[in-house]
Amino acid sequence: MYFRTKSAAVLSSLSEQELVDCDRSFNSGCEGGLVDFAFQFVLKRHVVTIDKYVDVPQNNEKQLLQAVAAQPVSAGICGSERAFQMYSKGIFTGACSTTLDHAVLIVGYGSENGVDPWSRSFCVALLSSI
Repeated sequence: MYFRTKSAAVLSSLSEQELVDCDRSFNSGCEGGLVDFAFQFVLKRHVVTIDKYVDVPQNNEKQLLQAVAAQPVSAGICGSERAFQMYSKGIFTGACSTTLDHAVLIVGYGSENGVDPWSRSFCVALLSSI
């Protein structure tokens, strides 16, 4: 796992296993957890110092695109809905949910067949062919 702050020129390498083994106050080891809690653990343990942390506000498409253009951005989605579990590629057009149970990393953006996945009519577009 790597963290990079806006002010850091290099990535800080962190151990995923340390989070699984040691982050019991916020998360549940191999039983799962939330990315927000992992960030809290990292900050609490001073594993990495985050200066000038920017929290992208809800529904601010312009600021989200600017953040993604600079570096990957973590996000939460609802991965437990059947429509999402059956998703295989392209722009996911299923119903949006506020129940967040899966962490993803936004690494880029663009259009697919002339459709802008960042418009308000779509929830998320995922890179599925890595």
